Amino acid sequence: MGLADQMLKTRYVQTAAMKHGIETEPKAAEFYANLFGVNAYKCSLLIHPQCFFLGCSPDRCMTQTVQCHGDLWKSSAQQRLLWLTVII
Repeated sequence: MGLADQMLKTRYVQTAAMKHGIETEPKAAEFYANLFGVNAYKCSLLIHPQCFFLGCSPDRCMTQTVQCHGDLWKSSAQQRLLWLTVII
Protein backbone atom coordinates (compact mmCIF):
# COMPACT_ATOMS: atom_id res chain seq x y z
CA MET A 1 0.00 0.00 0.00
CA GLY A 2 1.43 3.34 -1.06
CA LEU A 3 1.53 6.56 0.94
CA ALA A 4 -1.36 8.08 -1.03
CA ASP A 5 -3.50 5.01 -0.32
CA GLN A 6 -2.72 5.23 3.38
CA MET A 7 -3.56 8.94 3.49
CA LEU A 8 -6.83 8.49 1.61
CA LYS A 9 -7.96 5.58 3.75
CA THR A 10 -10.52 6.84 6.25
CA ARG A 11 -11.57 5.30 9.48
CA TYR A 12 -15.04 5.80 10.97
CA VAL A 13 -15.04 6.16 14.76
CA GLN A 14 -18.12 6.83 16.85
CA THR A 15 -17.98 6.61 20.63
CA ALA A 16 -21.03 6.18 22.85
CA ALA A 17 -20.82 9.87 23.80
CA MET A 18 -20.71 10.91 20.12
CA LYS A 19 -23.73 8.72 19.33
CA HIS A 20 -25.64 10.22 22.26
CA GLY A 21 -24.82 13.75 21.06
CA ILE A 22 -25.97 13.00 17.51
CA GLU A 23 -29.23 11.49 18.76
CA THR A 24 -30.08 14.25 21.25
CA GLU A 25 -28.80 17.33 19.38
CA PRO A 26 -32.15 18.22 17.73
CA LYS A 27 -33.96 18.14 21.08
CA ALA A 28 -31.21 20.15 22.76
CA ALA A 29 -31.29 22.80 20.02
CA GLU A 30 -35.08 23.05 20.26
CA PHE A 31 -34.91 23.36 24.05
CA TYR A 32 -32.26 26.10 23.81
CA ALA A 33 -34.26 27.99 21.19
CA ASN A 34 -37.41 27.89 23.31
CA LEU A 35 -35.57 28.81 26.49
CA PHE A 36 -33.90 31.90 25.01
CA GLY A 37 -36.56 32.86 22.43
CA VAL A 38 -34.34 32.45 19.37
CA ASN A 39 -34.74 30.74 16.00
CA ALA A 40 -32.44 27.75 15.53
CA TYR A 41 -31.60 26.37 12.12
CA LYS A 42 -28.98 24.06 10.65
CA CYS A 43 -26.20 25.74 8.79
CA SER A 44 -23.11 24.71 6.90
CA LEU A 45 -19.72 26.33 6.50
CA LEU A 46 -19.71 30.02 7.46
CA ILE A 47 -16.90 32.16 6.10
CA HIS A 48 -15.89 35.44 7.70
CA PRO A 49 -16.93 38.31 5.39
CA GLN A 50 -13.64 40.24 5.65
CA CYS A 51 -11.22 37.36 6.32
CA PHE A 52 -12.15 34.81 3.67
CA PHE A 53 -9.57 32.35 5.01
CA LEU A 54 -11.42 32.06 8.35
CA GLY A 55 -14.47 29.87 8.70
CA CYS A 56 -16.43 27.67 11.04
CA SER A 57 -19.03 24.93 10.80
CA PRO A 58 -21.38 25.27 13.78
CA ASP A 59 -24.02 22.65 14.54
CA ARG A 60 -26.74 25.32 14.58
CA CYS A 61 -27.09 29.03 13.93
CA MET A 62 -29.32 31.12 16.13
CA THR A 63 -31.03 34.34 15.20
CA GLN A 64 -33.12 36.63 17.32
CA THR A 65 -35.23 39.50 16.13
CA VAL A 66 -34.50 42.65 18.09
CA GLN A 67 -35.81 46.14 17.76
CA CYS A 68 -33.05 48.69 17.25
CA HIS A 69 -33.08 52.41 16.76
CA GLY A 70 -30.42 54.76 15.51
CA ASP A 71 -27.49 54.37 13.19
CA LEU A 72 -27.55 50.56 13.06
CA TRP A 73 -30.33 50.57 10.48
CA LYS A 74 -28.43 53.04 8.30
CA SER A 75 -25.69 50.43 7.77
CA SER A 76 -25.74 47.76 5.10
CA ALA A 77 -27.99 44.70 5.32
CA GLN A 78 -24.92 42.48 5.75
CA GLN A 79 -23.69 44.52 8.71
CA ARG A 80 -27.14 44.37 10.31
CA LEU A 81 -27.18 40.60 9.84
CA LEU A 82 -23.80 40.32 11.55
CA TRP A 83 -25.14 42.33 14.48
CA LEU A 84 -28.26 40.20 14.80
CA THR A 85 -26.83 36.72 14.25
CA VAL A 86 -25.45 34.74 17.12
CA ILE A 87 -23.46 31.67 16.16
CA ILE A 88 -23.57 28.86 18.66
